[in-house]
Amino acid sequence: MGNVRSQNPQGQFELRKGSNGTFTIYLRYFIGDDSPRKSTRIKVQKKDWDEKKQEVKLSHNPRNKESVKSINIQLKEMKEKVDRQIREYDGVLTPDIISKMLKGDFLFKDKFRKQVDFIQYCLKCLDKQLKNEDIKAEF
Repeated sequence: MGNVRSQNPQGQFELRKGSNGTFTIYLRYFIGDDSPRKSTRIKVQKKDWDEKKQEVKLSHNPRNKESVKSINIQLKEMKEKVDRQIREYDGVLTPDIISKMLKGDFLFKDKFRKQVDFIQYCLKCLDKQLKNEDIKAEF
């Protein structure tokens, strides 16, 4: 027996080198061979990032403790928002859809179509047209 893997892509934060020795935190999702990512616009020093816990380390300076807590809450909320959209989406997840979720362009009102059996779709359309008498069936 092997490990059971989740069907949903897992997100994680990563650091990417910026200017002046600071690193920008990115939220990244792995789906197939692609991995869409989005900048959180939060910059930290490499020594202040905890890779295992995926959060900014608490500082010993009392002035910074509240700001670090605030940053960690902000990161958690960003990730949870995308994770919730992924869980609620009932279609086929693609890197393009994950990218739209990360950008905030994904709206549930505009739900993307699920993969539909083409034959069943055509039969439903024809049945609807017959009921509306748009076409007449001749036998």
